[in-house]
Amino acid sequence: MKKNQFRLTLLLSIIILLFSFCPLAVNASQAKDRKAITQTLEKYNDAVKKYDLKKIIDTLDNKNLTYWYGYPDLQKHIRKLNKKYYSMEILSMKVKGNTAVVTTKISFYSAYDDCRFAMKSTFYDYKGVWSGQKTLKRFSKYLKDIYPNNLLLYQNDPEDFKTQFIFTNKTKIPLVKVNGKWKIQKVTKRMQWQMDATTSDFIKDFLKNPKIMFD
Repeated sequence: MKKNQFRLTLLLSIIILLFSFCPLAVNASQAKDRKAITQTLEKYNDAVKKYDLKKIIDTLDNKNLTYWYGYPDLQKHIRKLNKKYYSMEILSMKVKGNTAVVTTKISFYSAYDDCRFAMKSTFYDYKGVWSGQKTLKRFSKYLKDIYPNNLLLYQNDPEDFKTQFIFTNKTKIPLVKVNGKWKIQKVTKRMQWQMDATTSDFIKDFLKNPKIMFD
């Protein structure tokens, strides 16, 4: 009887000991995941600032995004804006198994109004036949000239410049663990705006309603 009691006591002690280590193991695992998620977002932030397609794609699971292929002037202009104005701050993180949602605060330059003026200039100055690729190349050249004018116009009023052009969004970024590595699950609509300074968003709106360039 005493032998059985001893065995039972020993078994209970082992079980209690194992359970006491479980929270530590869970916390260590969560800490590891949080660190890996933060590293993925840091890589994404760096890739967007450089407007580097390959590096952006390396952080993604679903690699579907809009990128300005074949328009080096536009790529260079977005890269310039992002390098100076794009920034990300992690506000909170929720991890559940192999998925996570990170709430961030992202600031970026919105070139939407610049795009309207650039397209208007393209419309007035170009007398030839409009074609998609040629129009966008001409539009890109006008667009990159507008930003220096904005800086000059608001040089004595930096706060008004920020109000007009620098947007800050609270953005939820979904992530998923794939083959042991954390990836951004997809580029959301808001992330796309931030990534290319709303240039692709303007073009989509323009194709639906060309009159927006006169708004």
